[in-house]
Amino acid sequence: RNARTLRYVVPSWALLVVVLIATAVIVGQGFSLGNHLVTLLVFGSFLAILGLGQGAVIMAGGLDLSVAWTVAFPAIVLTAYANGSNAIAVWAVPLALLVGTLVGLANGVLVVGFRLSPIIATLATGSILEGTALVFSGGAPTGTTPPAVTWFVNGRLAGLPPIIWFLIAFVIVATLLLDGSSFGRRLRGTGQNEWIARLSGVRTGAVTVGVYVLSGFCAALVGVLLAGFNGQAFYDMGKPYLLASIAVVVLGGTSITGGRGHYLGILGGALLFTALSSMLASTSLPEAVRNIIYGCVLLAAVLMLREK
Repeated sequence: RNARTLRYVVPSWALLVVVLIATAVIVGQGFSLGNHLVTLLVFGSFLAILGLGQGAVIMAGGLDLSVAWTVAFPAIVLTAYANGSNAIAVWAVPLALLVGTLVGLANGVLVVGFRLSPIIATLATGSILEGTALVFSGGAPTGTTPPAVTWFVNGRLAGLPPIIWFLIAFVIVATLLLDGSSFGRRLRGTGQNEWIARLSGVRTGAVTVGVYVLSGFCAALVGVLLAGFNGQAFYDMGKPYLLASIAVVVLGGTSITGGRGHYLGILGGALLFTALSSMLASTSLPEAVRNIIYGCVLLAAVLMLREK
């Protein structure tokens, strides 16, 4: 019954095992699987959270190219206002998440209300955010992250970083949202054929706005967590996550044209991308060669997971 789902979900997890074995061979005796898995989950959590929002948008037939600056600007807002204060963080963290949510709402309104192409709308929003972040921060790190946020990413709770426990809860909620709810079914229907979904009674406009709002919230959450990891926020901290957020969705078996996808596949894609980055970083390959390998892996995933 689940054969078709497994066809798109399993490959990312199988390749993850292969990459872990290859990493152990490359590193040699100094390799510790337990420590490596903890590091993998911490770094992979950023992409796993971002993958929920971007994955929902892609499943609904869209694309969010503003995520890089929706990651950076809320993080800058947090560190600028909180500036190392846990007391101020009580309202600064929700403010940062609200900023990202409003950015997602703006994207959804542009796509649905003004009938703009998702690529054009989100590129424009990202450009506005880029300029706003530059003016707001002056192009330099502003303020410091509250200690509570830093502990949440780098501290220890029951022997593990708290962000790993958060990731477990996040995966459960995200899986239920995309795979076990009517919202997940409606967004897949919208991505498969918006006209047919509308005739079937789906409020496709509300679904489209909803997935962009979700993407904005997830991007802002990643920005807050990255600020906790780095201890501060800087102007272009979200740039590496734009193409990576799309790559993990595709590696997880989601159709880039919409209508198909599962969060467990996206999670596998996020961990696979992180493990591959870690493995290549442990070699002496130049960055140009690494980028070529990333591109080849992504192209192979698209070819292997396309509809027959």
